[in-house]
Amino acid sequence: MARPTLLRAAIACLLALSPAGVVAQPAPDMAILEAAGAGFPERIGEFTRRAIASVEPGRINASYRNDGDALVDIFISRAGMPLDEEFASTEGMIGRVFSDLRAVRDLPPPPEAPTARGRLWTGMSGSGRVLTAMMLDQRGGWRIKIRGTVSQAAGEAGAKAIEQLMRDYGWWR
Repeated sequence: MARPTLLRAAIACLLALSPAGVVAQPAPDMAILEAAGAGFPERIGEFTRRAIASVEPGRINASYRNDGDALVDIFISRAGMPLDEEFASTEGMIGRVFSDLRAVRDLPPPPEAPTARGRLWTGMSGSGRVLTAMMLDQRGGWRIKIRGTVSQAAGEAGAKAIEQLMRDYGWWR
């Protein structure tokens, strides 16, 4: 079961990082945003939206970058399991993507999503040590997951930029 999840994560990374037109993307189902009561603004703080895609039916995501090397993806879909289970499952997936994964700190929930759970980790990628974070919330049968990664060289400022996006995102309309 982990292999398809990891494959979807790898495909999402390729879609987010590839130049337009190189990797065929299914047309994103924008109706999901309306049904979930969520959105993908053009800008969130210092981050600019780069792409909107559907990784699989019923799941839509947007990729954001800042002027540094931080990359953030926001995923919206139906909630498939309770929040704590999905948090643990995602943490396991992150541990398969990054080696030597270690929790740095839990992140406080944003004011607009007081039931959200978040964490910052450090780990190793193929290009070196990174800081990677996730914030997850569920409401009305929908879930929003924000995942961001920045090189460790960006330091605490890089992690803080991702955390600020998580606070500034308009979680639920």
